[in-house]
Amino acid sequence: MVDILEVYFVEHVKKSKDYEGVEPFLVEKCEFALINGEKKRAQSILERIAGYVKFRLPEISDLLAKSLMEDGMYSKAYMFFFKCKNEKQIVECMRTVMKRGNTGEADLFVARACFDMLSRDNDIQKAMYIKKALD
Repeated sequence: MVDILEVYFVEHVKKSKDYEGVEPFLVEKCEFALINGEKKRAQSILERIAGYVKFRLPEISDLLAKSLMEDGMYSKAYMFFFKCKNEKQIVECMRTVMKRGNTGEADLFVARACFDMLSRDNDIQKAMYIKKALD
């Protein structure tokens, strides 16, 4: 499954003009590969795909982030939740990561998350949600 996804990505998506290959069908194939394929390899390919499609299909970053979170990789999942601007999942990851960090620096985690969200999205409501949820 993962091999098929990789071939589809390299031979179709990357070669299409003006990102025509970046479509909802790609999201379906990514989800199928995560569920039915070798999970670590699927995650690796999804990282490449997420980097290539950037913000055109935030669903891919969301799929990857949820998969990483299931595997306990909260710090890495956090980055991909930011790429898809999923503030609720960012807060969930932050709560776990903050427990593992220095308690005296908890406010820095919150500040960084708010600045990260503001740098990606001009919607101040998402940053305010993060701040209020983590206070």
